[in-house]
Amino acid sequence: APAFGGQLLGKGVDVENYPGVVGEHATGRGLVELMRRQASSFGARFVSTAVLDVDLSTRPFRIHVNGTQQDLRAETLILACGAESRWLQVQGEQDFRGQGVSACATCDGFLFRGKDVAVIGGGGH
Repeated sequence: APAFGGQLLGKGVDVENYPGVVGEHATGRGLVELMRRQASSFGARFVSTAVLDVDLSTRPFRIHVNGTQQDLRAETLILACGAESRWLQVQGEQDFRGQGVSACATCDGFLFRGKDVAVIGGGGH
């Protein structure tokens, strides 16, 4: 998945289950664009680089990022760590990926509309 926007951008999904998102914005890319625009309107600054270290012991927080000696400082820090599918490692799982076995309900759910399905997991740990 891309660094900014994660799976919503990387998988090219339609967004059917997010309140108020319709029309041209009902895609992963459209939703990320709306969220970014809203955050920008409140003064959010976006930095696309790797975070090497964070010091939360003082305010403003100090964020040491790749490619600079100057730490970023922020009163608020949002950790968006992304997601990675955790497969079960059971027999047949590899053989049926994309043929009825999926790790992304948002991406593939429409394929199973009206069918009986089994869901294992659900994002929690």
